[in-house]
Amino acid sequence: MCFQNAAERLVEEQPLAKTSNNTSGSSAAADEWDDPKFQSDDFKIYEWKVTLCTYTEAHDTGKCPFAHPGEKGTRRDVRVYKYSPEACPATQQKNGKCPRGMDCPLSHTVFERWLHPQR
Repeated sequence: MCFQNAAERLVEEQPLAKTSNNTSGSSAAADEWDDPKFQSDDFKIYEWKVTLCTYTEAHDTGKCPFAHPGEKGTRRDVRVYKYSPEACPATQQKNGKCPRGMDCPLSHTVFERWLHPQR
């Protein structure tokens, strides 16, 4: 199964994190992100927006495949937190907060739903 189109569509729809400067260094990061290792289904399912970014230069966090503090698109690691691709009803409410937090057995974000290994 290929998640390339879904992941690209989600990146385009996701607003940039408030901490992003989008200044110098973005082209170097973008070149690095074109690496085929970032295009694999395994990377997209298990690492994309799960693993924290270690890139130290200012860059476009919306296009970066790694998670950033304060970013809405971060995901829980499905190998650590056992949750299904079914949407959590609590996160669909106006305040969007789930009382179970990280221990909830349901998906909290569109990224958790779309990039779940059971999909």
